[in-house]
Amino acid sequence: AGSNPFQRIIRSYNSMGMPLTQLHERLQDGFTWQNYARETFTWDSAGNWLSYLAEQWQNNTWVNDTKQTFEYDSESNMVDWKRETWQTNYWKKMWHYNWHYNSTGINDTTIYQTGQDSLWINCELGINFYDANDFVDSVLVYAWTSNNWVVSRRVSYTHDLLGNYLTSLAQNWQNGSWMNYSLSIQTFDTVGRNLTSLFQLWQTNTWVNIFDY
Repeated sequence: AGSNPFQRIIRSYNSMGMPLTQLHERLQDGFTWQNYARETFTWDSAGNWLSYLAEQWQNNTWVNDTKQTFEYDSESNMVDWKRETWQTNYWKKMWHYNWHYNSTGINDTTIYQTGQDSLWINCELGINFYDANDFVDSVLVYAWTSNNWVVSRRVSYTHDLLGNYLTSLAQNWQNGSWMNYSLSIQTFDTVGRNLTSLFQLWQTNTWVNIFDY
């Protein structure tokens, strides 16, 4: 109560300054610090994040909570990210992202999967298209349906010379044609600071403002 802390965090780091452990303790009975949660991180020699483990202190022992693992290519681009949560006595698969990069190091495809029992099940495939300045021009998204990738939606972008997104138009593929869904419009000053933002939804054949600032 008052100005007295009821929680503290104790951290350890490797020689590169990356966190290795993060111990959360809570004050009990006003004077005794007891374990509450613990996070553990691992890194490779290039400083890439390899794994994350979260645990909870229960009945005087550490119990698994969540874990994440990451993989990279030879250029240190992240190519794989998995997240799992602990369910009594096994790890339940939650999500899995896989990224592919072309020969120039640009991300051209992304696959998103969700967990089902011990398997990763395809959910979405995104294919990125770029303009002459290597800015993302559009993203075409496929949904995994009946064991096939089926066109689902696309997002088209415009940029300024600094690469800031000026417009973002989302459309759904319906009955053989593209149907508007949402539109984001932003403005920036000459050094790239965001000045205004407007988000709209397509409703009854017209754009309706949802928020702006």
